[in-house]
Amino acid sequence: MYKLVKKKLKTIGIVQCIYNNTIVIIRNLILFISFFLKVDRRKLLFQSYEGRQFSCNPKYIAEYLRKHDRDFRLIISVKNTKKYAFLKELGYELVKSNSFKYYYHYLTSKVVVFNDFKPAFIPDNHLQIIINTWHGGGAYKKVGLPLSKNIYYSQRYKWMHQVDYMISSCNAFTELAVLTFSVKQALMLPFGMPRNDVFFSNKAAQDHTVKKIKSVYKIDHDKKIVLYAPTYRESLQNSLYGLDFKLLLESLKKKFTGDWIVLFRGHYFLDNNVKQKNGLLIDVSSYDDMQELLCAADILITDYSSSIWDFSFTNKPCFIFATDIESYRKENDFYIPMDEWPFSIATDNKELSGNILQFDQDEYITKVKKHHYDLGSFEDGHATERVVKLINDICSGEMK
Repeated sequence: MYKLVKKKLKTIGIVQCIYNNTIVIIRNLILFISFFLKVDRRKLLFQSYEGRQFSCNPKYIAEYLRKHDRDFRLIISVKNTKKYAFLKELGYELVKSNSFKYYYHYLTSKVVVFNDFKPAFIPDNHLQIIINTWHGGGAYKKVGLPLSKNIYYSQRYKWMHQVDYMISSCNAFTELAVLTFSVKQALMLPFGMPRNDVFFSNKAAQDHTVKKIKSVYKIDHDKKIVLYAPTYRESLQNSLYGLDFKLLLESLKKKFTGDWIVLFRGHYFLDNNVKQKNGLLIDVSSYDDMQELLCAADILITDYSSSIWDFSFTNKPCFIFATDIESYRKENDFYIPMDEWPFSIATDNKELSGNILQFDQDEYITKVKKHHYDLGSFEDGHATERVVKLINDICSGEMK
């Protein structure tokens, strides 16, 4: 009922106009208050997915700083402080998202790092630096302003992405970000995704991650993992999106041999409740770190998720399973047509099985490398170092 009411209110112009005007008043009030607050050059605030997790690019940047630079105060914003209480033992300071304390830290941190969007009612402060690392690489499904048909929402979206810098994974993303987020191209940093540095790490580090995931979910060490990670579609919550996982496992065993298990990773927007089925499928949606799951996976199956960009740097097989391509294209569309992606596409289970059985590793790697070249990839395993250098330069006063 709440979602229906919310959706209806979004279509009423006068309601949206009043909402935006209220935000303007709050922005001016907060700007006035900020004049009386001192910005701490050694304090950094990190937030992932509006505080839902400690993950993605903000996590990898914060972890690097924690291990290599003890001079900073590292504030982590999360909705559930009890769940993440263990972070205090690592040296982090926790703050509950959207609390008064959170806004105090937000307004007094020299650098704020997030991966989605900031509160629309917090204005730009020239004494601070706001860095959006975003949560997707490559250039696949359309998001943001190109999809908005509401001028009031478009204005709020611009406020939510009013930043000093935005991290880019490739040239193609830099170009689309100008339209998607209304970010000036000069503010786009060709750094790559910090979270993807893990795919360029040594084999020992990656093997450790595989063992960690198998230990957490009690998976036999010799069992192979196929990660199924569909993207967000509001109309298909809490489901396998039509995937026949038994046929999938049969096809994988026939093509790649060995015993397999499916790990289902739902979108962070959804409250997923897909349960383990006969020891063949495990719901791992509550596991924060998607990159560790990708590291542990031998094969990825998804639809329109930008996780395909991340996973492509492992050179391990990835397959597209999307039963609603036409309707999705009409509703959202893509920056790059799907037939130009280097991954085989299936619209039903039989087609997916055929793509698996006909998979050619050499041909796949050739296509993936060309894809990286065509999109102008910045990924090389040193993204985190670049962001940390930027932060150090900012906090030392060498740049704004």
